[in-house]
Amino acid sequence: MMIFAFLVLVLLAVLLVYALVALAKWPKSVALQRGHPYPDAVNVLSWGGLILTAGLAWLGALTWAHATPAPSPTAPDASNKETA
Repeated sequence: MMIFAFLVLVLLAVLLVYALVALAKWPKSVALQRGHPYPDAVNVLSWGGLILTAGLAWLGALTWAHATPAPSPTAPDASNKETA
């Protein structure tokens, strides 16, 4: 009976580590999919926020990953090139 309880405890620990790693990687994958200009910074904030601030800064990283910058209104638009 003790061996079974120990195996269940080890399985739960492995699943917890897997879940934490998956959560920490999630904001960077969102940033890459959305074309964020700073996906590595999002990744650093995600890992640090999950470990150091008990998830509070991780929420900031996930929010930042979803916030892609809008194109500048003064930037030339490549689709409006005139053909000569």
